[in-house]
Amino acid sequence: MITAAASLFAKLIMGNSDSSTQGKFGRLKNKVAGISKRRKHEQKSAEMPEKGSRRLVFVSVLGFYGSYRQCSQSELCDAMLILPIKKEWLYDSTGDGDVKENDEEQFPNFFTSMSLFFYDEQITRRFIQLLRFKHEQGLLFCMLDERDSHPHSDANPLVNPFWYHLSEALVRQGYDALHLDPNWYGKQTTLKFSKTSSVMCELYFRTAKYRCIQEIVYQSNPGLLKPIVHYDEMEPVHSVECQAEDEGSFHFVHPY
Repeated sequence: MITAAASLFAKLIMGNSDSSTQGKFGRLKNKVAGISKRRKHEQKSAEMPEKGSRRLVFVSVLGFYGSYRQCSQSELCDAMLILPIKKEWLYDSTGDGDVKENDEEQFPNFFTSMSLFFYDEQITRRFIQLLRFKHEQGLLFCMLDERDSHPHSDANPLVNPFWYHLSEALVRQGYDALHLDPNWYGKQTTLKFSKTSSVMCELYFRTAKYRCIQEIVYQSNPGLLKPIVHYDEMEPVHSVECQAEDEGSFHFVHPY
């Protein structure tokens, strides 16, 4: 069953933008803001997330679009997004956050690629509105944004700065830091989603292979974070032998 929050997002993306729907969207944003405020207070109190609760972490744009309606209200509000996009693709040049009719002219590749799957430019604009909402929450991490080096990157300057910034963001929310030492993965006999060499390439070159992203996120907080491509995705029953071939290079459509 589609929840109230998911149904509301579906209306926004599928084109129902009447005043009633927009009002509900505003109230939902206020509710989420309240949730975020309480979470920050809990973090300051050094309280870890509830035991047994695993937060959804989507690593694919199309996977998120295809299954976000299946999320419960709390899952949708709390979900993290780690996506191979740039923040600037989501906003017009004025920075006011409105979805403009000529936005597709500024970033044609992104709009064209998305429209190929959504079959409608209006649906594309409304989905981007949803991504903006997650960005305003501080829960959308755009992998392709250029970042300065991180203070902790001195430990291994070859690791892409994105991973240090993501790790820091997770720590601020009460999670353990990411394992960013490639040697750590080299010492593991089995991994959950990918293989050691592929994970190392991800850390160094930010290849945006979703199986590698899942591996890095999962290994840091296996009991608290659930990295997925699609909501219905089942986690591997058996671990991946480190010598096995990597099957995570297909990202629906490069690079989204």
